[in-house]
Amino acid sequence: MVKLVLAPDKFKNSLSALQFCEAVEAGIKEVHPQAEIVKRPLADGGDGTIEVIKFYLNAELIRVEVHNPFFEKISATYLYSEDSKTAFIEMAEASGLKLLNEAAFDCKNATTFGTGDLIVNALNRDVKTIILGLGGSATNDCGVGMATALGYQFLDKKGKEVKPIGANLSQIKTIDVSKVHPKLKTVNFQIACDVDNPLYGENGSVYTYAKQKGASELDMEMLEHGLVGFSKVLEQTFEIGILSVKGAGAAGGMGVASKVFLNGELKSGIQLVKDLANFDQSIKDAD
Repeated sequence: MVKLVLAPDKFKNSLSALQFCEAVEAGIKEVHPQAEIVKRPLADGGDGTIEVIKFYLNAELIRVEVHNPFFEKISATYLYSEDSKTAFIEMAEASGLKLLNEAAFDCKNATTFGTGDLIVNALNRDVKTIILGLGGSATNDCGVGMATALGYQFLDKKGKEVKPIGANLSQIKTIDVSKVHPKLKTVNFQIACDVDNPLYGENGSVYTYAKQKGASELDMEMLEHGLVGFSKVLEQTFEIGILSVKGAGAAGGMGVASKVFLNGELKSGIQLVKDLANFDQSIKDAD
């Protein structure tokens, strides 16, 4: 008997990874009815990861009212496993391009606040581990929206709170950490991230990704200036070398935001999913 492994990522805007597995399995069975089909749908931390993780684990889909990239109320979901006290949050669910018409893409005015909403809901469920999937974001706010939802306050030179969007990063002069969610320090954050872009520079978040999120050339200059200035504030506050953080520029700066605001560990998204799928064991003896 032949053993075949199906291990796709999603086919963007076409099939989910699981739909691909089911369609190909049906086709193979027509030709080889006795074939052993091992379905191991994969994802890399971007949009589609939630469905793949749900396939492997005993987890409930939690629906929450959150803010979309432009602060409008929407409904979004994440996974929660009561057994392992683990939440799986995909930032694209609340802060993703997939929520917007292409004509509305405008990353300079977009926020990750909704991703913070999802994290707060999980924290209030006594979660022990949060896996946060980066990717598919509509944002370039360096995670200040997410952090604001968690109680961080970003202040301008007059001590006034700044609206947490990418266009305002250059206004931020200090960060008040006194009102941060009390459970934040008790949770293990694992960040699924498959890019290694630095925060700024030629290969940074702006010049690599912002154009596809609706930024003009002028927007990109402004956003880059904001990131450079804001990185100095981050370095002073958290005593970290921003350009040394591999993957800092992922998802409009959410890479470094996950490290400084969540104390998260950036990991390969595909490796996190493969570990959950017990992948290496599953493909042994495959034809």
